Amino acid sequence: MKLVCVARFVPDGDWMDPFGNSQSTIRGEITIRDGCHRRLCPDDAAALGFALSLRQQIPDLSLHLLALATSAALPHIEDILRLGVDKATLLPQTVMATSDTVTLAKMVGSSLPAADYDWILTGSDTHGQAAAPLAPALAGVLGIDHLSGICRVDDTRFTKHCGELERREGRFVTRYAVRGPAILGFDARSDYALPYVRLKDRAKDVSHRLRCPGDMIEGPEEANTQPCDAVIRLTGLMKRQKRRKNPRKVDLNDEGIAQVYHYLCEERLI
Repeated sequence: MKLVCVARFVPDGDWMDPFGNSQSTIRGEITIRDGCHRRLCPDDAAALGFALSLRQQIPDLSLHLLALATSAALPHIEDILRLGVDKATLLPQTVMATSDTVTLAKMVGSSLPAADYDWILTGSDTHGQAAAPLAPALAGVLGIDHLSGICRVDDTRFTKHCGELERREGRFVTRYAVRGPAILGFDARSDYALPYVRLKDRAKDVSHRLRCPGDMIEGPEEANTQPCDAVIRLTGLMKRQKRRKNPRKVDLNDEGIAQVYHYLCEERLI
């Protein structure tokens, strides 16, 4: 069985530059410091956790990590390799510069045929705009099925060609049967978590299993990689300003009801 995990690393909010960028083409954009700290998306960490737990039951499992990150995330990727991932590929900088999810999915999909996958594992939801929902767009590019929001997988019924899994739908848990190859999107609240690296493996050299090709994927036209008004990638984090509250007491009569009605209209609540 061959698994491919698509992992996305986004800038950590504690390392954001609090000052705006005067050269920004987007109003209100916040710059990100060069070489800032990166963290793995929690949903993608759940997908990796499931893959590593499955490897304990299937020793001949092949696990390939496809990392969407900059060079600042290399220490984290090396730690993932020390956990038991066979090999990892860091996508070039041109992929991270794409400004929409569809273009990103096309560039990621162009690298997957060489990986020869049976299942593609990734996260289902987003934690910042840089981790925009990739599974639906990637499934459309590859022409395969996908299912998101997965919380549990039946290990005894997960094979190379089919699998039974569960996903949360409100207060209920629904069981599905999926035929591979397909894209499985895991939820951060699932039963799987990324394990910690053992102390004896901290010094293990894994550089021979990490690929950082600069021209692995042919980039799209330059117009598709330039920032636009509908940017989906993360450009920064801004703390929302607190609204000032001016309480006003009204009587329970026609005049008071009219004041409440006009207030709701001004706030566009009705």
